[in-house]
Formats: sequence, C-alpha cells, structure tokens
Amino acid sequence: MVLIDTPDQLPKKHADVPDEALISIAVWAHLQGVKPETVRSNRVRSEARRKAGTPQAGDMPPSDRMVSKAPMWRMASYRAWLTSRPGKGAGAGRPKGTGRPLGPRKVALPLDCPHCGHVITAADLVQKEQ
Repeated sequence: MVLIDTPDQLPKKHADVPDEALISIAVWAHLQGVKPETVRSNRVRSEARRKAGTPQAGDMPPSDRMVSKAPMWRMASYRAWLTSRPGKGAGAGRPKGTGRPLGPRKVALPLDCPHCGHVITAADLVQKEQ
C-alpha cells in the first residue's frame, strides 16, 4: 500500500498515482488547490450532514482509513468524488435571466480618469469606424 501524506510525494502527473494509494488532507487540499484547513472544514461539514441524514451533492466522502488518528482516502475515492461533484449552476446562484441586463453603463461626463487625471468627455468615447 502506498501512503502519500505530503504533496511533495505526488508524482508530476497526478494520473500516475495508483487508485489504492492513501492520501492525506494535505494532499487532498493540494489536488484541489485549496488550503488544508478548507478541506478539514469541508470534511467536518460533510460528516455532520451525513450524521443528520441530510447529505448534499459534492460532500466529501467518509475517510477510507485512519492512520494515527489522521483521516486518509484512497485515490480512487478522491477521483470518484471529483467526477461526481455538481457542476456550474447546480442549485447555486441566481437563476438564468433574473439579473440586471448587461450592456453599456451610463456615466456622468465629464469625469476625471482615476489613473492619469485626464478629463474624459463625450468626444473621447466616440467609437471610430474601422
């Protein structure tokens, strides 16, 4: 059994990590691109929801094994979790079409450029034909 408990033990290609390898919170965080504390918080929330009977899509899976009181997951569990996470717009955010319409904003002219101090007038904003 392969035990990977620090990110520097990962091979350059993460696909080369065998499915049966055990990874730690630090490695999970590195693979996700977040801090280990974020993974710890997500784990606690996921466990609390499972215990309450209200799990959510995207919750972290339960650890596959404890090694010296530290939770460890098989790389296969991480990969399965990663592919099963809900995507963009999966129950979060504002429904499509309910926001403020995008388009040109109205600005009171003249106004001073915050970068160079130049006074911007309507003549400066006229688009030239190409």
